[in-house]
Amino acid sequence: MSDSGYLKSACQKCGGHLEFSPAGAGETIACPHCGAPTTLVANSSGADSQKSAASRPKMIAVVIVAIVFIAVAAGIILYRAKLLPASSHPVSNPVPQVPTNPVPRIVFARLNDFNVGPVTLKKTEGSSLVYAMGIIQNDSSRQRFGVRIQLDVLDAQTNKIGTASDYISVIEPNKDWQFKALLTEPKAVQARPALVEEQK
Repeated sequence: MSDSGYLKSACQKCGGHLEFSPAGAGETIACPHCGAPTTLVANSSGADSQKSAASRPKMIAVVIVAIVFIAVAAGIILYRAKLLPASSHPVSNPVPQVPTNPVPRIVFARLNDFNVGPVTLKKTEGSSLVYAMGIIQNDSSRQRFGVRIQLDVLDAQTNKIGTASDYISVIEPNKDWQFKALLTEPKAVQARPALVEEQK
């Protein structure tokens, strides 16, 4: 039978399921399952089944919408996963990532028992003064006194066109000295360490 317009009941003797029209409510009939007399009383499950039958299309629509939403969300996540590196996948309460520029490792040359780093030329802002700057390391366990660096000053063709120097009274053990030698040659484009000496 169709659920539409029918009520459901159960046999008081065998518990078999019965369907009947609303007009038959209260009648006593012979149970088609066991033959015992039973009264047709509409139970709540019959009414519930009619309500559930009426609400099925709505439930189906909600389920379809949910499935579509989940599929779209999964598609977006997969798309982003292919575009983003693993470390940048979104997480709950993400911590803003500050780009870090690794400090370049300075390559030192050994000169007269000192480590001498690369020399760069730097023009003083607001003036025409140019300095040769670099780092000297005292990697020993003793103080170094009266340390002087001498630099050869070169032009664009790497010809030596002069010298420059700087001096410090003491470099502590395992410490650095950042020297700053003034260049007087206007054609200077490069300076390289020529000598590092300590007063004995």
